[in-house]
Amino acid sequence: MLNNKIFLKLFFVFFIISNQFVFAQSNQVLDNQIIDVVEQFVNMKNTKSDPGVKIIAFKVDSLYSVLLSNPNSFNDSLAPLKEYSSILTSDDGKVKIITWNIFFKTGEYFYYGYVQYLTGKENEFHFVKLLDKSAEINKPEMQDLLPEKWYGCLYYQIVTTKYKKEKLYTLLGWDGNSFITNKKIIDVLTIRNGKVKFGAAFEIAGEKSKRVIFEYTNQASMTLRWDEREKMIIWDHLAPESPKYEGIYEFYGPDFTHDAVKFKKGKWLFQEDIYVENPKE
Repeated sequence: MLNNKIFLKLFFVFFIISNQFVFAQSNQVLDNQIIDVVEQFVNMKNTKSDPGVKIIAFKVDSLYSVLLSNPNSFNDSLAPLKEYSSILTSDDGKVKIITWNIFFKTGEYFYYGYVQYLTGKENEFHFVKLLDKSAEINKPEMQDLLPEKWYGCLYYQIVTTKYKKEKLYTLLGWDGNSFITNKKIIDVLTIRNGKVKFGAAFEIAGEKSKRVIFEYTNQASMTLRWDEREKMIIWDHLAPESPKYEGIYEFYGPDFTHDAVKFKKGKWLFQEDIYVENPKE
């Protein structure tokens, strides 16, 4: 009986030590993967030519895909990568979205994205790569989109809402677009039957759409943000500097009024000309 007790104690100690060793090894693998991606980002930053940037961006993307397919990366902050990427986690801890971009001397931007997410009661881990096809998408405001046909941008804020049993992850993003205009985007990510989809119901000024895209001169700064107190997404209303420039977005900028959308019954509904109070310090 005594020998059995000793054996069980030794087995228990060995089990704990071996688990700690495996955990330490997996952490080391993750740390090494992060270092590899950071090194390529640094190389890309120091590269001057567009062809050189493309080559290194391919390496970054390949290494990033390996890193983010590692389930251990989901609960890691990936802090060293935040200097080079936008890394957002939803309020419910179920979705993590990573975006980054490259800039060409022609004034164009190209975006890369990845979504990690958990499904089911067992929190099964999934990873999907996003492919920027924004240049090929006709009328993007009107289309549901899949990861392989993504309207690429750099996401900077994520808002979690729920209607009935479905979670909606609303994303606010920025797109450098060109030398003359920038864009800001409101898009929505949902997970249905374990699959990622982009696009949801918006009603803006009487028109229905799947996402909202604002375009304005790159000489101006546009605010698009989630207001936690008001529970609305608020933005600077854009207008041309003269009526003769209607529809020519390089002449559009904020006109010192504000609009918004508020989430009601599964839709984002338009709120026109709202009063915005300056936030307190």
